[in-house]
Amino acid sequence: MTQKIVLKLKNRLLIPLYFWLDSISLIGKESRERTRFNKLLAERIEEINGIKTTMIQPYVKTDNKGKAKLIEKKEKDASGNDFVRMVYDFKGNTQKEKFEKEWSEYLDEELIIDVLEGNKSKIYTIKEIVLNTDQKFQGEMASVYDEWCIAFEALPPRQEAKR
Repeated sequence: MTQKIVLKLKNRLLIPLYFWLDSISLIGKESRERTRFNKLLAERIEEINGIKTTMIQPYVKTDNKGKAKLIEKKEKDASGNDFVRMVYDFKGNTQKEKFEKEWSEYLDEELIIDVLEGNKSKIYTIKEIVLNTDQKFQGEMASVYDEWCIAFEALPPRQEAKR
């Protein structure tokens, strides 16, 4: 009996992985496998966004159609330039804290991908891309990259097809 192989990625890692993979230049097979893997991630990201929309409802003010209200928040970027960001209008700080705790717990849940014959090639190709990149990371992105590596390193070595 063979052991079931799974790739486990926390929900919080999916969006940065999707955009990072999408931003790097790849050729041929690697590019195709990236596209296929990102389609899988995109499905989960869409699900996550839907869950957030539902999860946040009790904590925020709503408009007359029942949709969560957004407000403008003025901020400064790293260069000191002003910009405006749209944020949810919470009912109060307690409600905001409750939501952030619940949301953080959800983001720590894992997407579990069964590694099967039909998707083994794309998963192991992405593993090689992630673990062998020559891209430089710093700050928060370095921590995210480390978590990606931990997830992919948990996969056993690729078993070549028996002939």
